[in-house]
Amino acid sequence: MPQGDLDPVIRCSICTGEQVICAKDRKTGEMHELMLVRAPSDIEGFCTANGIDVKKCRKNTDPITRRIYGITI
Repeated sequence: MPQGDLDPVIRCSICTGEQVICAKDRKTGEMHELMLVRAPSDIEGFCTANGIDVKKCRKNTDPITRRIYGITI
């Protein structure tokens, strides 16, 4: 995972269910895609390999999808 003011985030599509592990910049909110999640074990493996607590990888639905459907999270 890149270093800096970044948080690990799992971006989830509410339409397709696709999940991608991203690094989210705390200042700008920009997301950098790092890995496609194909199974729950992918998340655990990524966190273990990068020394991240699995609980710190919070899920975040796609903001564009939330705007289109008017979903508030």
